[in-house]
Amino acid sequence: MAFLVSATVSLGNFSPSFAEITKKNPGDSGKTEAVSGVAERISKSAETLAKRKLSAYALSRYSQAPVPTRERFAKNFESVAKTDPTAEIHPAYLIQLERKILSAPAFKEDGALFWAYVHVLLSLRDSKADVGAMAALRKAELSEMLEKASMGDLPAENPERKREAFETLEAVAVNAWSSDQVSRMRNVIDERQIGPETRYFRAYAVARSELKERRGTIRLKTEIPHEKQQWSLSCEANSMRDFVNYYRISQGAWALPESSFVFMIPSDPTPLRHENGVRIWGNPNRAFVGKMNGRQSSNPNKLTGYGIHADGLLPYLRRELKKYGLQAEKGAFEQNRILRSLSEGNPVFFWYVLSTDPSRGFSRLQWKTEDGQDVTGFVGQHVGIIVGAKFGNDGKITEISYYEGKTDRVQTESFESISLKAKWFDEAIYAKKSDSVNENPLPKFSESVPAPRKKNVRTGASKTGLLTE
Repeated sequence: MAFLVSATVSLGNFSPSFAEITKKNPGDSGKTEAVSGVAERISKSAETLAKRKLSAYALSRYSQAPVPTRERFAKNFESVAKTDPTAEIHPAYLIQLERKILSAPAFKEDGALFWAYVHVLLSLRDSKADVGAMAALRKAELSEMLEKASMGDLPAENPERKREAFETLEAVAVNAWSSDQVSRMRNVIDERQIGPETRYFRAYAVARSELKERRGTIRLKTEIPHEKQQWSLSCEANSMRDFVNYYRISQGAWALPESSFVFMIPSDPTPLRHENGVRIWGNPNRAFVGKMNGRQSSNPNKLTGYGIHADGLLPYLRRELKKYGLQAEKGAFEQNRILRSLSEGNPVFFWYVLSTDPSRGFSRLQWKTEDGQDVTGFVGQHVGIIVGAKFGNDGKITEISYYEGKTDRVQTESFESISLKAKWFDEAIYAKKSDSVNENPLPKFSESVPAPRKKNVRTGASKTGLLTE
């Protein structure tokens, strides 16, 4: 076999070509020393010798390794490949490994990186591949595959591979939504000759295809049967209805009315009062504060209702989403996370204020709970459900589409504007698939489903938790 690494890709001054390290000349004992005599001389100079001729040392010591040892090498390669999306059996990757080993402060022969290196080296030797031809083929193959990827013609073959690809993007700290970042990935593939079968290349192909497919817009596929909120301050119940019904309808179940969610949200019975100039009221991080048919106002004589924050609503959303194999978690109002959630087919539940203009009623509200906790709220506190977004070539959101309870139509607003309103809370609730099994499957349209119980709207209510005057 004839390996021609040195003629095609430089391994540096430390490593000879494959032809040199596998050369056997019985008539010249000096030339065979690099292959046959290294193992006996490594006691005092193993590190120096390994750095000078890493491939020669690896071949001389492990070329005749038994099957169990070879299996150990293969397992170490698999271990390294889990954290390195560029891993493959190819001379280009062999060079990457060698550079990592040589740049380390100390040579670790019992480390996973070296065993992975040995596995790639022996695999190439066993395949009797022409390294020069492999390098030439790689260049042509990459050119063709990159061209296809740039045209968006290389989507993931299945959802599992697509998921794997985006996990890889996250692992290599690449923002899949930015064309600049995707372009940088292509440059890395070109410079390092990363092959089409690697996770890194597949991630690039998926990201490039996704960018083209979306053309700067992403929108949930299932429409939400949105309606205006029933009461003046029932926006959380209204958005909770939209959030949960999105998943119910996706699974073929009936949409629930807003009243069903009003009954789910707990209320804090603490009446609004003032003691020694200090406002005492309920805790919105645990329950709904005030009357749901009340009024928010900076005038303490007109303030009769407020609402509930993310921490207070989260346990009840978690309970509902668990029925559909999902889990809810609180997070910041952050555009990359919003885009990721929408791309995975999930709406975003967020808190904001209707206006930041004091002339239109905006003001900060502060009070203490019965147990002395400080609470900060805002007049105009409101919630909504993000169902779509537009973004530019830099991957930044320019506009969002969302439902909120004051209107019965989807709203569009610049991301800059909505961010100024959302920053006062900087909290949102995101959904993702749960690992737990759904033990309560939903009834389908074809099944008999009882009509939802209606509720009489009245000032204050009862066992449901709406506060009375």
